[in-house]
Amino acid sequence: MPGNPRGLWSSPLSARWGFAGLLVLGAILRLIGLNRPLGDFDENHALLWFGGLSFHKIATTYFDPSNHIFYTLVQRFMMNLFGAENEIAVRFPSFAAGVASLALTFLLARRLAGSRSVALLALLFAAVNPVHILYSQTARGY
Repeated sequence: MPGNPRGLWSSPLSARWGFAGLLVLGAILRLIGLNRPLGDFDENHALLWFGGLSFHKIATTYFDPSNHIFYTLVQRFMMNLFGAENEIAVRFPSFAAGVASLALTFLLARRLAGSRSVALLALLFAAVNPVHILYSQTARGY
């Protein structure tokens, strides 16, 4: 069935390798530069205002549009585990969401187009998209 969400697992081996290869390519492109010094773009604002808050304070500061609550909670957890000055830990939620969105791009394209080839092409475009890569490397919840 063309719209089968389990289509990847019933696909030929070449489609699975293509999916895995493009997902790895996307992850590698997002890892490059993930450890650059903190403070680029809007990261300063988020880290200064919310980086040192308790989990309770983050979860209850919903009136501030700069606080993306779920993202900030995950970021705070990573900072507690690996340190507030660890660039990769601070940016990990963005990286993980970026890579996960690549897989979702494939699944959505496969479902909408009913074609593995179209889904792989959509995944390729998303994997190498410079704006998507930048957002996947920025410590912000957008």
